Amino acid sequence: MNATVGNVDELRQQLANIRAEAETRKVAISVVVVTPNTNIFSVVVGLNDGSIVTYDGRGGDPPYFVSLGDVKKDLNLVSYFYMGERSELPAAMSFRKT
Repeated sequence: MNATVGNVDELRQQLANIRAEAETRKVAISVVVVTPNTNIFSVVVGLNDGSIVTYDGRGGDPPYFVSLGDVKKDLNLVSYFYMGERSELPAAMSFRKT
């Protein structure tokens, strides 16, 4: 699904809708957000332990960053869908909004 949003409130609503669908389907989904400057972020929603955020740089080029949650968590992998394909990252990368 592709969607264009005009402001941050619309983005929040889209993310909330996708998260609700992911939780209903019991799957985690990566939402790719591309800014007008072609900065690329992805937000994995629908995880039991929070969310994972990645930054792939302008146009997908370096630098690359990924969120870091509780590093004391076990290093089991969490599985999610990214661009229609299954992907995995360590659970320690997920964080909860406080």
